[in-house]
Amino acid sequence: MRNPSATGELFGITLSKANKSAIILEAHKNGWQQMNKDGRYATVLVKDDQALKIFADSAYLEFLDELVLPSKNDLFPIILEGPIIGRGLAAIFLERLEPLSLQDKKIADHLGILLDVATDEDVLDAEPFRVDAVRERMGQNGLDTLAQIADLVNRLGLRGDISTQNLMRRPNTNELVFTDPVQPEY
Repeated sequence: MRNPSATGELFGITLSKANKSAIILEAHKNGWQQMNKDGRYATVLVKDDQALKIFADSAYLEFLDELVLPSKNDLFPIILEGPIIGRGLAAIFLERLEPLSLQDKKIADHLGILLDVATDEDVLDAEPFRVDAVRERMGQNGLDTLAQIADLVNRLGLRGDISTQNLMRRPNTNELVFTDPVQPEY
């Protein structure tokens, strides 16, 4: 059953009344497989060409609201449905993406370092060899999108978090996609 309601219900479970484990168990019963280990903020399950992210991360909701949902940027994941929000827990259905190749893991490292050094200054003023590597793999849109993420991080007091776990690849086009480049600041 993949028809969550706008009232915060997923697989017949009300998000505000359930814990993540109960939802994951019900998802498994519906054919979803866990893609990753339970993360600090989220768990991702996959089925066919879809991914289901169950999370308790207000920074991810900010990322969705500010950059992903109002955008047509190919460097953000395609949202299939959601977010479905409960009290303290939310879920979203996304396109299914794949892990990075070994070479693209280097790009993720460059992006992470560029985001770390980006403050209110232009990302392009940072380390030129990293900028060139990102531009070669992702085009100018990759750098422009990184600048949008840096602005969001600085404006909302979040932490940038670009790594091989949250930069992924579209299997049919090989495009890199920023899936979750922010986390709450502690």
